[in-house]
Amino acid sequence: MNPGSLRLIAAVFLVLAIFLPQHAAGASDWPGGLTPRPAVANADADGGLVRGGSFETGLAGWSSFHGLLERVSPGRTDNFSARTTWVDPGAGAKDRNVLTIDNYPGNAPSPMVGDVYTATAWVRTDVTSTALGKVVFLALREHNREQLNPTATDTHIVYSRGITLTTNWQQAMVTKTIVLTGMTNVDVYVQLNNAATGNSFYADDFFMAGPVRLWLPSVLNNLLTTGW
Repeated sequence: MNPGSLRLIAAVFLVLAIFLPQHAAGASDWPGGLTPRPAVANADADGGLVRGGSFETGLAGWSSFHGLLERVSPGRTDNFSARTTWVDPGAGAKDRNVLTIDNYPGNAPSPMVGDVYTATAWVRTDVTSTALGKVVFLALREHNREQLNPTATDTHIVYSRGITLTTNWQQAMVTKTIVLTGMTNVDVYVQLNNAATGNSFYADDFFMAGPVRLWLPSVLNNLLTTGW
């Protein structure tokens, strides 16, 4: 059988591997000896890998960079949501005009290169906020929290498309593939740039799913990469 036919067969099996239920593969079935990632035991039923992202039980695990974080009522579909209001840290402060709602260090420990995570969150502002019409982004960040002064070499961030703040709830979504080795966690946050006096926004119903890794038996991996 020629290499072209082998690659076609491999592609068919690859599609089946993606769309059919995956079996409990042993280590020898995985390319390079990789094994499937286990489910995270401490994940929330409603927020996936995000703990407390509906803010119904409080603000534990959440913070705001350069902001006053509050739990307010009502929420998007339930009783509570989170609101942050920019507090000027003063001239010379790092990223002075950035405002976030963040679950740093996160609830996705020990990510591996190639793992894929997806996060969603709902955002809005109100008529009293000077942030009305400004743009926020949802971000997923892989990082090494053991580093006291993270640099570009031990953190990597992916942002969603921008969401223009209105008084209506809007959903943001972002997907990230882990690209760095030795990372300790993945956090999710909403970020407003160019924050100024009177800027505030709300966030609710954070959700994060993962890790996802494509199951590819070693024989198919060989067919796709070498033709045999």
